[in-house]
Amino acid sequence: MDPVRSITSPEERKYRDDQEEQPKSTNPLLCQRCQIWDNIWTWVYRRTKDDPISLQELSRKTNCLMCRILGTMIEARRGNSETLRKWPASSVSVLERGPFFLDKGVWPPESPFRIDSSDPTKTTIRLLLHLEVTFLSNELELDETLAEVQSEYTDRKASKITLTPQLCFNYSADGTPHLTSIEPWEIPVFDVSLLKTWLRGCETVHGSLCVGESHIQIADLPLGFRVIDVCAMHIVKPSASMRFIALSYMWPLGGDTDVQLEKKNLQELETPGGLINTPLPNIISDSIALCRDLGENYLWIDRLCIVQDDVDEKPAQIAAMDKIYRSASSTIVAALNTRGGTGLPGTKGQPRESSIWTPPRDGEVEGRGIKPNGMTAIVQSSLWNKRGWTFQERILSRRRLFITESQVIFECSRGKAYEELTYLPQQPREAREEDPGSPQDPETERAKQLEEQEWCQIPAFSPWSRYDPDHDIDFNMKNSTSLVDYFHWVEDYTSRQLSYDSDILNAFAGVGNFLTESLNSRLIFGLPERYLPQTLMWSCLGPAERRTEMPQIPSWSWASSTKRSDYKWIAGSSTFVEHMVRIASLAYFYFQDPDLGLRKLAVREQWIENEVAMKDIENNDEVLELPGKYMPSVWRTKQTWQECPQNPWKAWLNQGLDPRACNAAASLPGSLLFNTTVATLKLGHDTRDIYKNEDPLYRDASICTSDNIQVGWLNKMSRDWIEMHIGDDKLYEFIVICGALADWRSRKTLVQYFKEFDLWRMHVMLVERIQIQREAFIVRRVGVGVVDAHKWKDCNPRWETVVLC
Repeated sequence: MDPVRSITSPEERKYRDDQEEQPKSTNPLLCQRCQIWDNIWTWVYRRTKDDPISLQELSRKTNCLMCRILGTMIEARRGNSETLRKWPASSVSVLERGPFFLDKGVWPPESPFRIDSSDPTKTTIRLLLHLEVTFLSNELELDETLAEVQSEYTDRKASKITLTPQLCFNYSADGTPHLTSIEPWEIPVFDVSLLKTWLRGCETVHGSLCVGESHIQIADLPLGFRVIDVCAMHIVKPSASMRFIALSYMWPLGGDTDVQLEKKNLQELETPGGLINTPLPNIISDSIALCRDLGENYLWIDRLCIVQDDVDEKPAQIAAMDKIYRSASSTIVAALNTRGGTGLPGTKGQPRESSIWTPPRDGEVEGRGIKPNGMTAIVQSSLWNKRGWTFQERILSRRRLFITESQVIFECSRGKAYEELTYLPQQPREAREEDPGSPQDPETERAKQLEEQEWCQIPAFSPWSRYDPDHDIDFNMKNSTSLVDYFHWVEDYTSRQLSYDSDILNAFAGVGNFLTESLNSRLIFGLPERYLPQTLMWSCLGPAERRTEMPQIPSWSWASSTKRSDYKWIAGSSTFVEHMVRIASLAYFYFQDPDLGLRKLAVREQWIENEVAMKDIENNDEVLELPGKYMPSVWRTKQTWQECPQNPWKAWLNQGLDPRACNAAASLPGSLLFNTTVATLKLGHDTRDIYKNEDPLYRDASICTSDNIQVGWLNKMSRDWIEMHIGDDKLYEFIVICGALADWRSRKTLVQYFKEFDLWRMHVMLVERIQIQREAFIVRRVGVGVVDAHKWKDCNPRWETVVLC
């Protein structure tokens, strides 16, 4: 980031003119190089080039305020790391990228709210300093050490670390101001009143916008629901509607000896005062104290509110996590990087770490503010956010207070607020320029009023925006939650860690209950029944590795795989888009329900954007004609599908299930049955030039006919797997799941240059036969891919009743 502005503004020119008129003097407390810091605004407006300095040289300039504080901070980072200590001071280069302020940026930079003149003896400017510390390897052979530093401290592409420590610059208040001292500016504890203001402000301003505001009904909560009375310090079973907050945190690893609610201590802990003399983990005792300080009376913590050895109550409570977290008025989230005995950073007795250890802030060069990145750099990257059970705790909570090692972040379904943006006086609100003669529609007026209320009552609040980098995944329950949100959530959830494979569906159960409600579809092994064809097309890098502890989970569910699953490949891009959910139905699905037996699934029949029965699609030009740009014409669509061996109207004619397959499925609970076409095909190397900047270990494989004509591609398999499965004598079976349009990018570009390019695809699944009964076609999932719809006829497919288990 270059702090030098390329264009001189009027404010900058005026500042330069004023400086030239004033007599220049040297500050004896600064070296010649650091004289520019005698006036911070001189640095901001400077036009000079970057001037790095070695750590060795910094250590020599003990009489310079700036050099001394820089050397102290960098040595502190080095001193705590054996890796960094391997570099001699002469090989460590330091570059100041200038001052930034804990606000969102303002012009001109020397705005009054950034300057503290409350003390008549001095003027204080509180800021963060952007430092780049580079480790030079040209003097010594330190390549291996450099790799360690890059792995531990950087993005592996640069031999440097970035620090953004918080500092106080104190200037004399008499005569010409000069820098007199530089001190660390740390905030060891957070202001509880700020957290209370956030929560109360959200309740007042947003109300029902934050997903329902009604107090819980006891009858709706699971059997044995309990909370902690933080005033009387005991566990209680509420008998009437009440208000409580919840805690999300990580349990200790390994030999966990901390107290938990069990049948043997239930009576003792339910006695008033029963928790006073009970040794509690620091994180729990701190949470109880914080709850009390927030003015709340009741706190729910799984460890102390679920009887851990009750075989009836515990499963019921786990299955009802959605009701518990959605009923809580807010959730305290310990978004930390340790599962040890530490408490909540920033509470009394738990001071937070120095700002030299926090992830670097992103500076906003123009106005010298910051672009808050705590949600991404701290919360998203925390160990807490990598655990499987915390996934649903985050999504199901209405309001979240993320307690991190460096700051508190508030989040609700409307937006977020960062504690660090409240350290300075509130930045003046920018006035809107409006045409007094233009009419104001009610929707716009309500939005303006809401923003004004947020600014006044929720300090440092920022509504979510479409392009917010912290909002790639929407972790909020909404009435508008869609299948695209489901795709996001599956990818995030399956990337997390679980101590036990057997928890894969349990830890998703609460979110599953919410999705059942929002998508109007029950879930079967984690997949929404209504949208089964779309959700069957999950993919992972290489063949799925089965969860050995959970053989009852069928191979067609992402829950059966130990790898991260995603659906992005369908869109042909790195982001999720709405057209990923638009398909052409080509099969009727049945499910061998472990409890109810074989039943037909309530799968939504659709033709891209329209919900329409498969039998009604043939020759229906109104349905076949698709609105929008880069869509296939009606005549091309008719030609493709009339020639295709499998289309919606043929699927309707081929509904009858093979009795032999039904008999086989009866002994395979959890299996899917459906009539579809199957083709025996070969695999080959994918020759498309699409692998720049991608993982070199995984590639797509070509799907080819017996004549080696490419008809499609299999998504992301390992190079070794592809090499093992390529050969003229190696044949594999592919089944059709549904039809779809080619991704938007392909439709936009290729159709203009290739006359024969068809916009239609078949989503297919690579399967392997299971020789349980030779008479039935029983298979397991191996991978997924696509075949050009107009080429499926060249694959010589046959109709089968597939038993997918």
